[in-house]
Amino acid sequence: MSRATMQKIAHDAPAGRSSGHGDARSGFLAGYPAVGSPLVFFADSPPRRIITSRVRSVSVESPTDTLRIETENSLYRIAIDGPRHRTTGESPESRP
Repeated sequence: MSRATMQKIAHDAPAGRSSGHGDARSGFLAGYPAVGSPLVFFADSPPRRIITSRVRSVSVESPTDTLRIETENSLYRIAIDGPRHRTTGESPESRP
């Protein structure tokens, strides 16, 4: 698990509903986001587990190295604390 900050930046909401932008939440990312799998995030405050719909794409926003995660229903921005390998986006703990 990697310490991270996650923020929802867009949501596919029905007409007349909020765009779904949210405050940034600190917590832990259960694993590196993978296309086809849901994103799992454990928020610190209030304590809760967030499970998204399936990930469609993962990209890195330069120069901040922030991840931009598109799911079937929403768009998230995730900043992982600590170093990552820029070419793979993996945290050092996730490598064998």
